[in-house]
Amino acid sequence: MRTRLLVLFAALLVLSSCQLTLVAFAVPITTPVGQVFEVAATFTTTNTPGSGGAVLQVPNGFAVLGTSPPNISFVRDDPALIGLYTAEPGHYLASWSFGQLSLPPTSTYRVFVRAPSVPVQGTFKVVLANRQSSQAWQSSSPAGVTNFALITSAPNARSVQVVPVPLTDYAIDAIGMPYGTVISSFWGVRLADLDGDGNDDLATTSRAFRRLPAGWFESSTGLTPSTFRERVATGDFDGDGFVDLVQGSGQVFFGNGGAGWVAGPRLTGIVPTFGVATGDVNGDGLDDIALAGFDKYLFVYRSNANRTFTNSSSGLPALPILGGGEVLLHDVTGDGNLDLVWTEVWAGNGQGAWSVSTGMSPNAAAGVDAGDLDGDGLPEVVHANNGTGLTVHRHLGGNVWALVAPIAPIARIVSSVVVLDYDRDGLNDLAVGYNDTTNGIEIWRNQGGMTFALMPGTGMPASTPTSVQDLAVGDINGDTFPDIAAAFSAQGLAVYQNWRSGVSRFGAGCGGAALPSLTLAASGQPQLGNNAFALRLVGGQPGTTAVLWLGSSRSTWIGTGALPLDLGGFGAPGCTLLTGAESVMWGVFDAAGAFALPTPIPAIPSLQRSTAFAQGAALAPSVNALGFAFSGGLAIRID
Repeated sequence: MRTRLLVLFAALLVLSSCQLTLVAFAVPITTPVGQVFEVAATFTTTNTPGSGGAVLQVPNGFAVLGTSPPNISFVRDDPALIGLYTAEPGHYLASWSFGQLSLPPTSTYRVFVRAPSVPVQGTFKVVLANRQSSQAWQSSSPAGVTNFALITSAPNARSVQVVPVPLTDYAIDAIGMPYGTVISSFWGVRLADLDGDGNDDLATTSRAFRRLPAGWFESSTGLTPSTFRERVATGDFDGDGFVDLVQGSGQVFFGNGGAGWVAGPRLTGIVPTFGVATGDVNGDGLDDIALAGFDKYLFVYRSNANRTFTNSSSGLPALPILGGGEVLLHDVTGDGNLDLVWTEVWAGNGQGAWSVSTGMSPNAAAGVDAGDLDGDGLPEVVHANNGTGLTVHRHLGGNVWALVAPIAPIARIVSSVVVLDYDRDGLNDLAVGYNDTTNGIEIWRNQGGMTFALMPGTGMPASTPTSVQDLAVGDINGDTFPDIAAAFSAQGLAVYQNWRSGVSRFGAGCGGAALPSLTLAASGQPQLGNNAFALRLVGGQPGTTAVLWLGSSRSTWIGTGALPLDLGGFGAPGCTLLTGAESVMWGVFDAAGAFALPTPIPAIPSLQRSTAFAQGAALAPSVNALGFAFSGGLAIRID
């Protein structure tokens, strides 16, 4: 459980205004062990030439990692500044100072601090200082105070409680990431399993990071920086089983399983394109590539098995038209073929030809995604429109669409949107990124009936110092609860891990006419000490054999074989083994076709937020040669 703790605080300045006054110092009330959390400190300045600085008293066990924007240089731990102050026992001091420089009247700055690996409470304190030319430093806020023991209240003192698990839905997971430091911008981000371990890693236009138990580790050998603002996408373009990467400019890189990359062709001479998406357009088992963007062009390239590509853009606009920033390959018309979603929908015919939609007004959108928002089993198309929030179109059949309505948030500049079921309640929600005065990322929960409610306190940053450029959804630890990655302008990359508890369905079951719907569900909540918790397999034939199994992984079978495993080769076509099986239980379906298995959860604190995976099967000789029908999987995350 590594997370990070980002400390936003009024750091040190040298200004054209050297008199600094602290007006706000915000530290999270709680943070998980090992996390980098944010503390924000805001200060005002006067107009006297000189230097400014800040000194932070840090509890032992908390590690200061570095600074976040702005893009200005500073002196770390100036002996003359830090020597002015006396730390309390069990604490140490860190300082930042600046020379002559002009700042706005009100400023906010931050540094990174990592929480200890054990639960503890700590109090952070901050003081501001200034000096004129070569004179000695003077404490300015609070004025004249140089002993931290004399600082006992806000705004200069704030406490944080380090807890075993996050108390919010999401917590930042960015150890090893280029996040919050003075770095160039990232315009695109994707989560994909780069190394084949069953958990998602992270890719950007020019850098890649593998998610290992100790954090994020860069794996960018062979990738080259892009000079354009562009998105990124991943797929398997050559059929070798490894994830490949394509930049929005059309530059392809072939992956080798996480260790490095080999540059492939560049697909278009028209630059800069911006949006990029991947998917198997023609059903040959190879992912193809769509390119689009604000340059107002649109292309599709089909992958060939020899690492070459063929232009397959018949029916797409050949001349500049109203452009959008993002593009999507998704079967939104329900005919089994991937469609191209950009400013409008171009329906695919499965052979590489396209036809434009009816009823969808062109959207000059920064972002686009698709998913079932109204629960009818059919995907809606969501556009992130600058200045007008989100617009949603519903499919009316064929390639005909109707505007549902703009949905909240309106009148904000939305830069990215992704569809996800963040709370695993079966209804798709929205994560929204902004590029306006407050920036930030919000979760909008689906209330049913196409209504959405802003969820406060989710752990996603409601405001960020710089704009959100892109969002991506994936699963970095295999627990089926969706995690979110974000790319920021001048603030780097971050992943926000989903820490919700409960049960989460994944994968699909299989059966036949005899057992059309074998379903695995839970009875009660998976909470520590809940002795009444049980698993329930429903849909079997009364009096026949039922089997349930539990495992600690859904990527390996008892630590060896890779999952999911296609059971077609074992006589069960269309069936999949989804979970490991450290524990197997047999039983008999009752008169109602159900098999209940009591699964008491012991009150052991170390089990909190651990995840187990379950699947069930029913003996059904008429279904297939193997003689079993299978349920989908169930992830059980303990609260």
